[in-house]
Amino acid sequence: MHRALFSLLLALSLTASLIAAEVLPLFTSQDHLTERLVKEIGQEKKQISVAIYSFSHKKIAKALKEAKQRGVNVEVIVDPFTLKGQKRMLLDLAKAGVAVYVWQTPHKVTRASSGKEEGRGILHHKFCLLGDRKVWTGSFNFTYSADHYHAENALLITDAEVSRSYIGEFARIRAQSERLQ
Repeated sequence: MHRALFSLLLALSLTASLIAAEVLPLFTSQDHLTERLVKEIGQEKKQISVAIYSFSHKKIAKALKEAKQRGVNVEVIVDPFTLKGQKRMLLDLAKAGVAVYVWQTPHKVTRASSGKEEGRGILHHKFCLLGDRKVWTGSFNFTYSADHYHAENALLITDAEVSRSYIGEFARIRAQSERLQ
């Protein structure tokens, strides 16, 4: 009886949380994702935290620098893949005062048959925290190609509880990362 009551209360609580969340689906085919993200960055006054696999879009980098200049605390975590072609852009962000981190995977991929190392895990996240209530997440990497050529999506979620989950994940992966100097 207690277990059933607990399950019912938990389900009602989760349902209420989801009903309270505002979720806006966005698509590259119709919603101009870069322009929308740049607008959201431009409106934020306190904190922006980005965890992204691939980051090369100059407009998004410029918006993050401008946010930093406005006094917003800005942090970016990238996969080491981004360093291969965009180290200069990331160093420019760091020079502008943006805290830029490179994720250091704790996971090595080994071949089951031989035990030989084949590679490493990747930071495949694509999210941007805007303050403590908004989360931008989806398939959209912050690249020109994703913006102009790919079929991509993003969700803009306005909900403090959802945001807290992402804030926790950001802190976890930042702890596994090295600051770019």
